[in-house]
Amino acid sequence: MVQQREDAEISRARLGCLLLGQGASLLGNQATAFVFSVWVLGRTQGVGTWSLILFCGYAAGAAASFLTGPVLRRLGSRTLMLAACAGGATASLALLVLHMTGVLEPWMLVFTNTLAGTTIGVQDPAFIRLLLRLGGDGTATRLQGVAQSLNALAFAAAPGLAAVLYESVGMGVVLCFDLVSFAVLALAVATTAQVPAGSAAEASASGTTGKQIGYRALLRYPGYRRIVVVLTLANFFLGVRQNLRAPIILGLSHDGTRVLAAVLTAGAVASVGGGLALSLMRRQVPEALGLAGAVVVSGIAGQALFGWGRAPLLWIVAGIIVSALSPVIMSVGYTLSVTSLPEPLRSHGVAFARGCVALALPAAIGLAGPATALFTRAGSATGPQETALASARVMVASGLLTAVVGALAFLAARRSARRPTPTASAESPSRTD
Repeated sequence: MVQQREDAEISRARLGCLLLGQGASLLGNQATAFVFSVWVLGRTQGVGTWSLILFCGYAAGAAASFLTGPVLRRLGSRTLMLAACAGGATASLALLVLHMTGVLEPWMLVFTNTLAGTTIGVQDPAFIRLLLRLGGDGTATRLQGVAQSLNALAFAAAPGLAAVLYESVGMGVVLCFDLVSFAVLALAVATTAQVPAGSAAEASASGTTGKQIGYRALLRYPGYRRIVVVLTLANFFLGVRQNLRAPIILGLSHDGTRVLAAVLTAGAVASVGGGLALSLMRRQVPEALGLAGAVVVSGIAGQALFGWGRAPLLWIVAGIIVSALSPVIMSVGYTLSVTSLPEPLRSHGVAFARGCVALALPAAIGLAGPATALFTRAGSATGPQETALASARVMVASGLLTAVVGALAFLAARRSARRPTPTASAESPSRTD
């Protein structure tokens, strides 16, 4: 009994170190991104170069996630996370050397950010997989809640920390901080014990051996397909909201800068709180129904309300709602994307889900602008207010579409809940080789 208690305490300590290491890595990454956004925009006096840098990072991250599944299954989560730490540190070290030698130019960030995006695309699914293996399926949602809360905290703290360091001691210190954050994560991962793969029975489950362990096999699980579609669409509409909230507030408010700061601050606090609330829940959440319900509320009370509102209070309330639900949607969605699959397919499953979710953000960035132009009334004078009104119409449409996606997922989850639980053989896809 004493030995079991000590093992449980060691396990909790390792989980805590891993979560804090991931949070430190994200804090360093976001601080560096903030500093370089200020630096690039100041040097180029335009958004073209910075948009290209962001696009390359996002695209590389999504592509890396799709390719991670087979490698993750063969090499393991720890090995892949250590490799990702090495790749991220290499990108930061290259930037530091270029900066110290005085030859750093904005266009060089296209290549370093592509490498950094690739390492994030590898690191994220490996981290999710390692976290769920360490904690087990029973605590998967709560652990994801803690991770999402730490992520939100890093996103909230990074700009202020980066601004202070950048203005007081310079860019080099921010890059050194980023290097240290990778070292902290690598140490946390290296001290985490190896977790054995699934049992022999799971590894030889019908339909998951040989060539069936791949992305084609994932699509034969209807529950998994539904979760990935809901997660991808939810993240797409959240990306639309992130692109349009600033034009709406700045164009329709007399004190737009302060209101935007208040909305962003309230949202950051709510995002941390949403992840913490999920992690502290003692009762098991009805996960599929909970995910669908959160998507519906996020669409109506978060995004549609934000676009419909014309007062700072409504924007703040809507921002709090959607920000508090975002970590819940991601936590429950990623958990379901893993636990709905047999053990041999889980590495592919989490990598494919993360890749689809990652692709949604650049797609939203690319479509938000044209959608706003379509919603601009014909003959209207182009200006901040008309742009804001068009953005608000897109936001309302986005929120209603989000709610429709959630409602369809809710109905599908209810139908699945009414069906009798299938046997293990029935759940496994049949071999077609």
